[in-house]
Amino acid sequence: MNKKKYTCNALTLPEILAVLVILGAIMSTLYVSFGMQADRGKRNIAQMGIQRLVNEVDIYRAERGMLPKRLEELTEAGMIGKKKLLDPWRNPYVYMTPGRNGDSFELVSYGKDGLAGGEGADADISSSEENE
Repeated sequence: MNKKKYTCNALTLPEILAVLVILGAIMSTLYVSFGMQADRGKRNIAQMGIQRLVNEVDIYRAERGMLPKRLEELTEAGMIGKKKLLDPWRNPYVYMTPGRNGDSFELVSYGKDGLAGGEGADADISSSEENE
């Protein structure tokens, strides 16, 4: 009888585990890098959203001779959509009259965590900071 010799050209378990560890390290590095870029992008979008709302509040004041009591008045006046009153993290922008730095008003996004204060992606973004 003819006996055929079979050879197995597969990876061993330690080789597969080594490849998985290397892929995991690469993926975690990419995730951290892209995650930081996404946070930076959302902060830029929040700054642009605040600037747009500042412009709309200024237009409201010019047309009516007074500041709105709340941001929703801009929506009620048909000046801006309701979704524009939310920051990129889906938290409402905070509208203060008067502003904390002596401005007639101030708009703030509390950042990624939605709480006052914080650092990095959680830091507050304020309309009064844009004018400095």
